[in-house]
Amino acid sequence: MEPIDDQSSPSVDDTIEICERVDSGLYGSVYRAIQKPFGRQVAVKIIKTDLKAADALSHAAPLARINHPSIVTVYTVQEVYIPELGRTVPAIIMEWVHGETFGKRLSGDKFKLAEAVLLCRDLLDGIYHLHANGLCHGDLHPGNIIILPNGHVKVIDIDANKEISLARLSALSREGAKSSDVDYCRGIIFKALRHSDVPLSILSDCETALQEASSIVSLQKEIDLVVLQAQYLDVNPVVEDKVFKSARIRACYQHCVLQYLGGKRMSNQSLRERFGLINIGSGSATTSQVIAAAKDAKLIKSDDDGAGSLRYARYLPCWG
Repeated sequence: MEPIDDQSSPSVDDTIEICERVDSGLYGSVYRAIQKPFGRQVAVKIIKTDLKAADALSHAAPLARINHPSIVTVYTVQEVYIPELGRTVPAIIMEWVHGETFGKRLSGDKFKLAEAVLLCRDLLDGIYHLHANGLCHGDLHPGNIIILPNGHVKVIDIDANKEISLARLSALSREGAKSSDVDYCRGIIFKALRHSDVPLSILSDCETALQEASSIVSLQKEIDLVVLQAQYLDVNPVVEDKVFKSARIRACYQHCVLQYLGGKRMSNQSLRERFGLINIGSGSATTSQVIAAAKDAKLIKSDDDGAGSLRYARYLPCWG
């Protein structure tokens, strides 16, 4: 069998020496091995099915074309002798990743906010790259996200028992597969932020906003907002207890930042929509009070380019 990518994949005739089984689950086993001609460690993945070499190649080929620092690199598919099985089987040969699983890390010390943010950004960048290249992951969980010694992450174990090529799915199934990855990412982000030193005032409203995020891009924006708010609190630590005491003032500030990052300006109407008060008679007065309180707290300010009437006023975030 020819290598998947003759530019980067080792020859099918290279000798793989199995060292030990490192993981085994419902769908397959992973072994640590040495690829002798290169003297490097590799991961050898065996799928627990009646998988034939052609099937393994079909699964691995699109993954071998993925080149992203947050996604494990697939080298090739070849027949490998597995001592404990006493026979050769088609196996996917992948990059060996040194690090600690996200799941194990959750039982240890809390992340610094910067560590949690780096993890979330790497994860989202990797999954976004998969989607942009017509693939989905299908089985994200704390056990297949590896935290490297430098703090970056590597996503492993893309589900070989699901159809990961979006092009082969119907439009409805395609959106469902991508949505499933988004949901998995949201859960990972929740866990990472809860296990960090992010201020509770930020975490509370961030979790609400994350529940509403429906795409990888919107999740990325929420992570950016966490960073902005944390920077603000770092400059004005008293804000956390006194200014952000009201959840609606927090939400007003966050909405103002999001509008600004999107090239827009917050208004009374946009904030009513954010609060779900658009069809409530007292909604305008309620949001006006929240806006006034946020201005008094110096979290937001009027846009000088806005109209004079409060009804049409526009607002910008204050950056400390």
